[in-house]
Amino acid sequence: MIAKRALRTFEECLLEMLQDPEETQEYLKVSLEEYKLDKDFKVLLRSLRIIAQAKGGVLEGSNHSEPDQRNLDSILSENPNLGWNAILEALGFTFKAISVEHVPSF
Repeated sequence: MIAKRALRTFEECLLEMLQDPEETQEYLKVSLEEYKLDKDFKVLLRSLRIIAQAKGGVLEGSNHSEPDQRNLDSILSENPNLGWNAILEALGFTFKAISVEHVPSF
């Protein structure tokens, strides 16, 4: 009899990959680039939720003085107009301004 091998789901593999801060940064970068192209906020929000889940499901490393460090879903549902900077900071990231115009080389 052949022993059955337990297979992991894509989400399990993704969560494991996102334990690496560099992988998380790249995943977020690609997610934001895709959002820039398709403007699908639900997909971007799903990516942010996956990052939060990989970080333990709570807002770790946040400078916010939340009394109980609620999860990202709770924060977003209670604060639909929460700024991007606050969301990214709660996930351990920040914005970086990059010119979208071609800068001529000298």
